[in-house]
Amino acid sequence: MAPLSFSHYSHRSISKTLEIQNQVGKFDWRHQFVGRVQHILRPSTNLWQNHQSLIVSTHNNVLTGLYLRNGSIQWRHPFETSDSINFISSGFENIIGNSRCPVLSVNGNGRYVRCWSTDGLLLSEHNLPSEYCSELENLSSNDFTILYDTIVDPATAEPLLLIAKLSYSKHLVEFFTFGLKTTTFASVGRYQTGRWLSPDAHCDLLGRTIRSKTLACGSTTDGLDLQLLTVDLTQPSNPPRQFKRIPLSTFGLKNDQQTAKYLSIERLPYQSNEDQSTTISKPVKSTSLLFAVNLGGDGYVILSLKSENEAIEPNVELVKVLPKAVKLTIIPLMSSEGTHDSSLLEFGLAALFIKEQSIAYEDRRDGEHNQRVFAAKLVVFHLEKWVEIGALSSDQMLLEFGAKSAISPIVSSGKLVKRLDSTWSIDRFEILPIRISTENARTGRNQHRFTYKMALVTNDGTLILLNLSGKINWAREEALAEIVDTMMLDLPLSETDASLEQEYSFDVIILRTKVGKIFAIDSLTGNVIWSKYEPMLKLDTDKTRFPIWVQRTSAHFPHSAVCTTLSELSKRSESILYSFDPFTGETIESRLIPHRIAQAMLINTIHDEQFRRPILFLEYNELRAHFYPDSDSIREQFSRHASNYYMLIANQTSNLVVGYSFRKSDQTQPLAIPVWSFNIPKTGTTKIENLMAVFKRPTEHVHSQGRVLGDRNVLYKYLNPNLVAIVWEAMDTQDKPLITLYLIDSITGNIVYSIIHRRSRGPIQIVHSENWVIYSYYNEKLRRNEVSSIELFEGFEQVNGTAFSSIGRNLLALPIVEQQSFIFPTGIGIMTDTETQKGITNKHILISLPTGGLLELPRAFLDPRRPIKPSPESQEEGLIPYTPELPIPSEAMINYNQTIFGVKGITTSPTSLESTSLVFAYGLDIFFTRVTPSKTFDILKDDFDFWLIAAVLVALIVFSYLAKMLASRKSLNAAWK
Repeated sequence: MAPLSFSHYSHRSISKTLEIQNQVGKFDWRHQFVGRVQHILRPSTNLWQNHQSLIVSTHNNVLTGLYLRNGSIQWRHPFETSDSINFISSGFENIIGNSRCPVLSVNGNGRYVRCWSTDGLLLSEHNLPSEYCSELENLSSNDFTILYDTIVDPATAEPLLLIAKLSYSKHLVEFFTFGLKTTTFASVGRYQTGRWLSPDAHCDLLGRTIRSKTLACGSTTDGLDLQLLTVDLTQPSNPPRQFKRIPLSTFGLKNDQQTAKYLSIERLPYQSNEDQSTTISKPVKSTSLLFAVNLGGDGYVILSLKSENEAIEPNVELVKVLPKAVKLTIIPLMSSEGTHDSSLLEFGLAALFIKEQSIAYEDRRDGEHNQRVFAAKLVVFHLEKWVEIGALSSDQMLLEFGAKSAISPIVSSGKLVKRLDSTWSIDRFEILPIRISTENARTGRNQHRFTYKMALVTNDGTLILLNLSGKINWAREEALAEIVDTMMLDLPLSETDASLEQEYSFDVIILRTKVGKIFAIDSLTGNVIWSKYEPMLKLDTDKTRFPIWVQRTSAHFPHSAVCTTLSELSKRSESILYSFDPFTGETIESRLIPHRIAQAMLINTIHDEQFRRPILFLEYNELRAHFYPDSDSIREQFSRHASNYYMLIANQTSNLVVGYSFRKSDQTQPLAIPVWSFNIPKTGTTKIENLMAVFKRPTEHVHSQGRVLGDRNVLYKYLNPNLVAIVWEAMDTQDKPLITLYLIDSITGNIVYSIIHRRSRGPIQIVHSENWVIYSYYNEKLRRNEVSSIELFEGFEQVNGTAFSSIGRNLLALPIVEQQSFIFPTGIGIMTDTETQKGITNKHILISLPTGGLLELPRAFLDPRRPIKPSPESQEEGLIPYTPELPIPSEAMINYNQTIFGVKGITTSPTSLESTSLVFAYGLDIFFTRVTPSKTFDILKDDFDFWLIAAVLVALIVFSYLAKMLASRKSLNAAWK
């Protein structure tokens, strides 16, 4: 038998691709997102925005423009994780000759200063000095804050980027300027502060000109105070300036307003110098500068900053108190006479009030469905007369968050997706004044129509665009760009849909996001079935320690399915346990656990009277064990089989891996006793990093116990279900990076195999399945990405063919280990393997690429037994000859041209068809498809000729009856002879 060649495989793959080209989008879908909104750009060059884009920056380091009419993405620019967007501004338009900067963005604390057009085109890119950027990189992110503003140099009329660096440990404020035309970076002032400058102080830059710039901070160190510093940045040292302390009680506020948790200074728009012709925006017609103080979420205070000249200390006066207001902004007003000349300089202050608790509302289209809606109110005051403008204010806006039908993440039907939230809060608020140009059919001239659009960003990541009357134009569920955990669950279907489920396996995808929001998505269409926001589940990192466990499936009618997850509360020694119905989204239980959790696991072998499997978790310090749900029946069942339960804890801080047993547990209290420990060897002076312990899937099925060799012998696999792969990064004694991998039996602590890769570093991706381990890393010496494959075998004799047991085995009889490394020609994002119901189908490795592709690579290419020189036995076995480079055929991209940015995870799930595996990839975008690693051997093709096979079967039946009749007649005639 000839060896399998790569060209042969490529031909088969191309044939497969050609077969499914007409099925593009039929069994897969993709949704694109931009991330939770951080900044909303509003027009400043002109009073009215004349383009149809909502330009925002997000927490996911994306600068994007959304189409105002339907919320679709017009353009977006994802940046690297290290290049977070710190500041965006409307910049400068035709302010110096032909130089343009309609949109200004600052990334990576000034490492990149870019100018963009409103269409997303990059116009220019500059860098702040490397010394300045390197100094910030060496500081802790909690030790400083950078504030930005855009100003104009009055002497040269050059646009400047003003930078204020607040150093908390030094109690120092430093001012810098950066010329966008000359790219000149200069230090323009250093000012010492008091102890009040800390991470709890909320500051902002105020002021009209470079000669009179004010740094305002809200401090709670010695009471509720305002700290103000007004400086002339053209003469930073003459005269020296000091911060002016203004207690909040000076303005005669009530006691409840003096007990705010924090004070946050917020800059109001349209507050620039009215005397300069080269202003960034048209100024509010006032002799004072207005700014807002957020009273710890309990309302706002509007203050005016006055000064008779630019050399005296600031004078602050109280203008208006707005209790219970959640957000403020300033908008230009349309003239009542129909004139919209910006020289009129009429402005209004828009204040948003909300009811945090949802209220009942009966939908007229469905009187039986009790809608849960959230109420908001918008009040607009004239900025000089301070009277309410009734034409722009709204009495009550009802935002419907309880739609029955499943709606896609982008909504333009006036309703949001089905939400089960009981509270809500606003994170960002902005009103965009829009000028729409239309051509008059009779005169041929352009006419302008003026309107307002209100953009709301809720704390759960939803971006909503609506008009001032409260009608929702569209909404985007941007929390889906920050998924931290996923799981797939079979939907409970009716008898009518049962036949469809047997073929396509309709699943519901449960998603947990970083902000604490849980989604249920239909795997067939990608529509959101329901969403639930639980603020206590919010995470500070992009990963969660505890997955979503399925304690009860939908197979136990009339009991509904139950899913449960755990989460540690940040900055608190408490945890939260949250249990919910995955099909309806209803909360079953949410409870606080008064301690941190060291480890938790789902016990699959026991259940309570309601068929609910318990979760066992350990306290962080005392390692006391607890059950959820807890009952006498659960404890009694656990005590009978306590010797079968083990738990492993890997602690990166202490460099210790410990295995625990519960064999001494009784019916009163489960006890965790350490039975073995492994001290991670310290190779250098630095601590280990990125410690990972990877087990196999607990639901994995292995169909074949061994591999048939070319000489017809069987090489049995080492199928240890208790095997754990432990890998970490460290530095050696010469400060060179290295990666260490250990394969350890988690029951006995026996080291099965270990390997060290010197001059190598992460990121590390690892896949552990059956009897093999595949992991990737970066070889720093050869400057390339490599993939190593390890496969373990027992030999030609199997120790126990029925069930594997770690206890009682000869610890010195180690398995046979085959190991080989390969070169991967590009970077590796996430790596996982396919999963099928019985494990008969071949395994494929799914790899996300930096280019946005999702590669499906057969594991046969990563077989460590691939021979360099094929022998007749290896050819008979079908092994591919070894070549160090792994291929990336374009036809192996399962997402074809649907690019997926920033993939953070890939989840696979089996279906009722053995040939098919479901794949869900998530990151900035989400993508779902199905793959068939061994082709569709159990599915009839779409062009299968049913009529032909039916005709053949009918003909065979007729012929069989005719043959029977002829045979009986022949036998009868033979009997008469």
